[in-house]
Amino acid sequence: MNIKGLTPMLMLLAVMLMVACGNDSPPAREGTGDAVVAGRRYAVETADGTTIASASLEQVLEGIESLDEDNFFLIMSHEGGFVQTAYSDGEYYVEYNEEGEQFAGTELLSLEDVTELLSLYYRGEEGWMDIVEWGPH
Repeated sequence: MNIKGLTPMLMLLAVMLMVACGNDSPPAREGTGDAVVAGRRYAVETADGTTIASASLEQVLEGIESLDEDNFFLIMSHEGGFVQTAYSDGEYYVEYNEEGEQFAGTELLSLEDVTELLSLYYRGEEGWMDIVEWGPH
């Protein structure tokens, strides 16, 4: 699916539709190494159907780098919420949900910025929220 040119809100609607409708997903993979960080175990899902039940940070970073116009989203989730990013035309849109409250980045990010954001979030470190300004979803 090509989402180039869609607004960030429409990108997320496309992502939600793809997830709701299902797709021909490859089997889920187990993570490598110790994937429990800051008391959280992260699962990762991408638009191409790749799912990793307990992802390592390396697998998250590989997932981000694999995003393109066809494989255009990555969701990193845990029991209390998630961070997700959608790719289009070389830029990344981000959202997060914690305890039922959802927020969206107000600007598009570079690969470097989205990698930093998800890395900090994964490690439970401060600063990930400072990479982009957030607004209500």
